[in-house]
Amino acid sequence: MLSFQRLHVYQRAIELLALATEIVRGEAMESAASLDVLKLRQLVQPSTYQRGIQWLESIVAMLTEML
Repeated sequence: MLSFQRLHVYQRAIELLALATEIVRGEAMESAASLDVLKLRQLVQPSTYQRGIQWLESIVAMLTEML
């Protein structure tokens, strides 16, 4: 184990990353809500937000076609 991997802050950051991944891989509507919160808190660049919304629109369209 590398020395930084023992740090409490590193371990918490890894847990946060795992949680974020869990949220992003959730349903499309939950992902849209997550993007909206990030936008509201100004934690995401507008271009990144738009790209995420476009991806979600594409995913929802594909899923709708599958039904």
